[in-house]
Amino acid sequence: MTDELTCSQCGKVHPLADSELAIGLPDAIFALSKEERSGRCQIHTDVCVLDGERFFLRGLLPLPVHGRAQAYRVGVWAEISIEVFRRIHALWNDPAQSECSWVACGYCSARWHGVSTGSRWGIADTLWDERPSD
Repeated sequence: MTDELTCSQCGKVHPLADSELAIGLPDAIFALSKEERSGRCQIHTDVCVLDGERFFLRGLLPLPVHGRAQAYRVGVWAEISIEVFRRIHALWNDPAQSECSWVACGYCSARWHGVSTGSRWGIADTLWDERPSD
C-alpha cells in the first residue's frame, strides 16, 4: 500500500495522511443529468445555484480525530437562503472578510453516513480561516 495518492482535482501527489473526503455536488444538483445541469445550474468550486432560486455553499466540517494533530475535514454542501447567499457574495473578495462577525444557518444538502439531508447546521461566523486556493 502506498503512502501517497494523486489528487483528482489538481493532479499533484499528496501524502495519504493529508487526504480528506469531499462531496462533489449537492444532492439536488448531482441528481440532474449533465444536460439539465448545464441549463439549470451555475456550478463553482464553493458555490452552486439551481434554477436561480436554490443556493448551496461548500464548506469544511472539521472532525476531531484521536491521534491526529489537526482535525479531519470533510468538504460538505449546505443549502442556504438567498439572504445568506447575498451576504457571502458581498464578502467573497473582501480581504477583511475574516474580521466580519455574523452567523447564518444552512441545511445539509448531501447524504453521507451519519448526517441526513436537511440537518440544520450553523455556518461559521467567518467565511474562511484560511482562504482556499484555486
